[in-house]
Amino acid sequence: MLSPVSGRHKIDSPDMADVSVVIKGWQKRGEPGLPPARGQDRPPDGAVKGRGPRLSGKEPLTEQGRMPVRKRPRICSFEGCGKRFPSRYSLKEHDRTHTGERPWACSFDGCGKSFSRRSNLATHQRSHTGDRPWACSFDGCGRRFVTSSQLVVHSNSHTGNKRYACSFEGCGRRFLTSGILARHRRTHTGERPFPCPHAGCGLRLSRRGTLRVHLLTHRGDRPFVCSREGCARRFFQRSSLNVHRLRHTREKPFGCPYDGCSWRFCQKRDLDTHRRVHTGQRLFACSWEGCSRRFLTKTDLNAHSCVHTGDRPFACSREGCASRFFRKSNLYAHWRTHRQKATGLS
Repeated sequence: MLSPVSGRHKIDSPDMADVSVVIKGWQKRGEPGLPPARGQDRPPDGAVKGRGPRLSGKEPLTEQGRMPVRKRPRICSFEGCGKRFPSRYSLKEHDRTHTGERPWACSFDGCGKSFSRRSNLATHQRSHTGDRPWACSFDGCGRRFVTSSQLVVHSNSHTGNKRYACSFEGCGRRFLTSGILARHRRTHTGERPFPCPHAGCGLRLSRRGTLRVHLLTHRGDRPFVCSREGCARRFFQRSSLNVHRLRHTREKPFGCPYDGCSWRFCQKRDLDTHRRVHTGQRLFACSWEGCSRRFLTKTDLNAHSCVHTGDRPFACSREGCASRFFRKSNLYAHWRTHRQKATGLS
């Protein structure tokens, strides 16, 4: 069970570590109560403190553990959204994802980050204080986490419980959380629900985090600078800087685990893609009628789609050259021919 210990929280027993759903703040009747998350000043409509929302008993939760539609009567009024919520409070929080409003600002000097929820601010402030109140109780682990939900996901990595399965034909991948599954589904559907709010941009992204990084391109702010002598490259994200540093050191920490394969990679996502070469998994299917081809990566699928549409999106910017290409890599190879001609190399 989850219980407070010396002002902190942990899972008391490994037998109870395989917890698939944590209901923050407002617990179902009979379950151990946790203190409500900050910003949750009152229970959702139809709920009593210490309990979950009252259901009739005839309406089971959906597969993702959400309440039935008729128990979520408040509908988002933004065009094209239509999501439903159980209370005015949760609807107001959701509206901020459309408006971009972030009323909760971090008070630590030099930070300047702001958040749409008070609970998110409280979680963020732990990154300044170093407080990680949730500890894993599995023998030899010792990892600690900022939130209880992070601990639950981590505990499932010990037990191997991945209850969220992709339903797309030929995929079969499973995930620890419904959020990761939802992001994965967009790789099949091509859905991009997060539009850039800047006028004239029109770019849409599949992840909110990717949108946040994209917004930095409008500001022109690249706060992370490579410290290597002679290299002045700057980056929007610390993670991008870390990957760039590996190019200087030529370090490739992610090795293929398959026998007889010596490939190594700078990034884990490149290793994950490479594994599909061994497993034969081709997750990305062409949607054109009469075409049954499948591909290892979304990039390969996009390049293949251009064969159907005739589109060649990558144009050479060299004056007097009208060459266009399906892939950016082909464009880069083409640029090398220009440089070789300019230097007199054959």
